[in-house]
Amino acid sequence: MADDGNVPTDYSDENTEQLARGLSDQAAALSDALSSPLGVTQPTTARAVVGRLIETTRELVRSFDQLNDFLVDELNGRRLSDVHGLDPSATVWTAQGALTDAAAGAEGMIAALGDAHDLIGAVKPVPSASSRGASAVSSRAAAQSPPGEAESDASARRTAGADFPMGVGDALQTDGKGQPEAPASRTGFASRLIRRAP
Repeated sequence: MADDGNVPTDYSDENTEQLARGLSDQAAALSDALSSPLGVTQPTTARAVVGRLIETTRELVRSFDQLNDFLVDELNGRRLSDVHGLDPSATVWTAQGALTDAAAGAEGMIAALGDAHDLIGAVKPVPSASSRGASAVSSRAAAQSPPGEAESDASARRTAGADFPMGVGDALQTDGKGQPEAPASRTGFASRLIRRAP
């Protein structure tokens, strides 16, 4: 077995268990990443994840088949017995049926994931919309602000919103003498800005 730095370099029961344990650990880590607001912010990332899940599920189907082959070989070699004293053949056949059902379920999952992969590829972010990650960062910052500060910031934004944006035509209105005059509907900072104009 080639050594790529991530998997055992030889085959043994211990290393096989290690590979299976690593698979479940990676799946748990992926789930944690996807649940984070910053873990996935783009449809392209979601599509890439689904693509990898398809590949992984295909390998799981192969694993189910290989486990079935192992059980058949062990049974035919008379190397298995039932802990309850029953005929091991019935126990193995039942286990094989369960693994076959699991493989069929995985095949259905692959088909469903393929549909999801294609459909996600048909969507894209709206350019003017804030990304999920940026929104999450803003929410976290607001949650961590000292008491009263968030309300003060919100009030300041509302005040600024009453003045801006102002059109160029509004800003250049005159009072009939060639002097700029603030529109009646504009107050606050915008009015002060107009009065200071030369």
